Amino acid sequence: MCLVVLGVLSVPPTLAATKPATAAAQTDIRIGLDPTAVPIVTGDDGVDVVGSISNDSDTAIDDGTVHVALSGALLDTPGAVSTWEAGRSEAKPETVASVSVGAIAPGAVRQFRVKIAAARIPWKYQLAALPMTLRLTEGRTVTSASTRSFARTTLQMQRGAVDSPLNIGWVIPLTLPADPALFGPSGPDRDQAWARAIGPGSRIDQLITGLADQPVTWLIDPILLDPPAAADDNVPAGTIDDPATSTDTSVGSDQARRDDASPTPSATASSTPSAGPSTTPSATSSPTSPPTSSPTSPPTSPPAASADPSPSTSASATTSSGEPDPSESTPTSDPTDPPPADPIPSNTVETLTAELLTKLRGLPSDQTIWWSGYDDPDVLTLLQRDPALLQRDLRRPLPPALRALSTQRAVWPQGEVGAGDVRRIAGAWTSAGQATPIVVLPRRAAEDPSAPVTGSVRKVAGTGGVVLYHEDLSATVSSAGGDPGLRAAKFLASSIAIYQQAPGSDRSLTVAVPRQATTSPAAIKATIGAIRSSAWIFDLAGSAMNGTDPKARPTALLPAPARGPAYPPVAASALSPELIDRLGRQRRRVNTLGTILVDSGDVVDARHRALDVIGSTRWRGHPGALQIVSRTQSDSLRAILGKVSVNPSTVNFFADSGRLAITIVNDLNRDVHDVVLRLQPRKYLLRIGSQPAPLDLPANSRIAVRSEVEAISPGRVQVDAQLTNADGAPIGDPNEVTQLEINVRPTSTWIYWVLGIVGGLVLIFGLWRSLRQGPRRTTLDPTSTKATPPDAIVATAPSRIGQLDPDDESPTTKAPPPDER
Repeated sequence: MCLVVLGVLSVPPTLAATKPATAAAQTDIRIGLDPTAVPIVTGDDGVDVVGSISNDSDTAIDDGTVHVALSGALLDTPGAVSTWEAGRSEAKPETVASVSVGAIAPGAVRQFRVKIAAARIPWKYQLAALPMTLRLTEGRTVTSASTRSFARTTLQMQRGAVDSPLNIGWVIPLTLPADPALFGPSGPDRDQAWARAIGPGSRIDQLITGLADQPVTWLIDPILLDPPAAADDNVPAGTIDDPATSTDTSVGSDQARRDDASPTPSATASSTPSAGPSTTPSATSSPTSPPTSSPTSPPTSPPAASADPSPSTSASATTSSGEPDPSESTPTSDPTDPPPADPIPSNTVETLTAELLTKLRGLPSDQTIWWSGYDDPDVLTLLQRDPALLQRDLRRPLPPALRALSTQRAVWPQGEVGAGDVRRIAGAWTSAGQATPIVVLPRRAAEDPSAPVTGSVRKVAGTGGVVLYHEDLSATVSSAGGDPGLRAAKFLASSIAIYQQAPGSDRSLTVAVPRQATTSPAAIKATIGAIRSSAWIFDLAGSAMNGTDPKARPTALLPAPARGPAYPPVAASALSPELIDRLGRQRRRVNTLGTILVDSGDVVDARHRALDVIGSTRWRGHPGALQIVSRTQSDSLRAILGKVSVNPSTVNFFADSGRLAITIVNDLNRDVHDVVLRLQPRKYLLRIGSQPAPLDLPANSRIAVRSEVEAISPGRVQVDAQLTNADGAPIGDPNEVTQLEINVRPTSTWIYWVLGIVGGLVLIFGLWRSLRQGPRRTTLDPTSTKATPPDAIVATAPSRIGQLDPDDESPTTKAPPPDER
């Protein structure tokens, strides 16, 4: 049995037996009810009021006393309950019971139990809610000065059976918070963000665990179990899956094989014209080895590669001479041995999603799962600003593991939704090839909220049914702050007032907890538990929440919702035109990446989906967080495309024409193909004869490309080098190009001057030397017995030249034969 308590810390009106004391009440000293024992009068034995006092002030309570006051005025309409809650009621509760709680130190919590005797409850209503107050005073006297805490609540009374209980359904969304780290690069920050969102102890974990025995309907965003790719600055390495020889499809194994085959890096900073005739590009490896894969990627996409590769992780190494480095070794293993299993840290995204899936598989049979569109799209905003993005979110099918849990789709649009909006929403789902969803709307979308409650599940043409939630009761359960017991009592009082509008009628209402409600899961559990324990409330769950239920009556929605306080409050959309324009540019960059990347299908799909998270409802009211997510994606794509680049260099070109060498680098973890290099001098000092042919580059490598050029005039010229795909789309930022600094010195002008000057200097030097030495003279001594040097013998006539006798030591000569002259 239950009691409805209405808890308000505002000042009460003057009462006959209870003087107004709220003016002196302290808000840091709170009095409330035990949600597991909300008081309900069911017989003639009286009732116990059980609650607690929390002293969060800096001063102690020396002699506390709890006073319970009661009035016989009926709260038989929702308006009467609201008036009592707001402190505008003319009811005058009188003190009916008191109990001393003694001293309460600062920071302490004290339980209390007050017995209201049956004689102090003279009213004999079959089903009613009565005004009741709780007051804590210093001492036993009730005055304004002695009051330390005050709360309004209600006492429920139920005598006898209820013919047609009120059926209540519960819709609780499970979505991600507006945390940019969830969509950042792989690493501890992303892991911790996902652990906070869905891991042990998270709000989602507490809701699933705490409400395990409650018949709730879960509205779940599939992204919780199928996360988007991380915003890494490299693509995941490609996998080689040969089912005939191996069942290992891990990216890490394939990356290790690629590392084993990587050649040694070498780099040059400048180039000179080549004299050789070959135009075939030469390939060398990148200075860094391929990074290993990260274990933090989602299970539906390849793990994202690490953004900080280290040369020390290479599987092989060579010295500068090309010989294997003895300090490095390549591990070998027996091919018959099973591959070692790498332990997965408990806080990785894969593990967290697997654990959440296990919990959902273990839900009790009286709980139902509805799936929202992927990433819980902000349907009204997207219909107006980016219908294509909405279509992409809706077209994504549920993975088999999720379809095994449920196939029912639902949508809870934010904002003031009318009949035309619902038709457009349902049309978007059907045009995306999906079944029409259940639409969750406030009751104001179909009827005046002041009208008597009939049924919360309606049949609406073009939908899978419309579930109308009660905004006031939803706010009572989900509002932040306050005491769970007081909220439960207020809910029970409101439900009795709704029942009294049409006793005996079969009716239902639905309570929806907002996506980003700040009420603790423990408080929601306590409140729902207290409400369901009352005898006049039954459960509405399972197929009864569907538009196909026989009790669901056809309804035409209003063109615009009826007037009334909206709950939850609707925050402004953070999806600005600037972000939509940026999304278009980001998608074009991803498409460009896909045209050059080998086996790019998985990368393009994963990146497109990661970009589309900006259309989620979670970003309403969080424009700063959404800007961070968008900028992170832009930085990631810029870094990825920047890994296919031209190496900037300064070149001395000393020729009339020749081949200019340019180094192209591919630091991606996958091969690229059909990369086009375009060269454009900024001055007409150099003419590009022919542009290089399209290039194919292995992963983590570089090649030297040679292009025919012709020198026009001497000088320094900057040459813009830009890479594009085969269609001419720039690879990287179209406003940024790599510049090569070329020092042009054609030989047609200066080489002949240099040769002429050198020849002239040689001639002048020879003449100067000849003039300085003068004519030759013979200075032989006639009395000397030494042989005459050969260069001193002068032949006066050919006939006098003799032949030299080899055995004769005299310096005579011998004339050569006539045929040798």
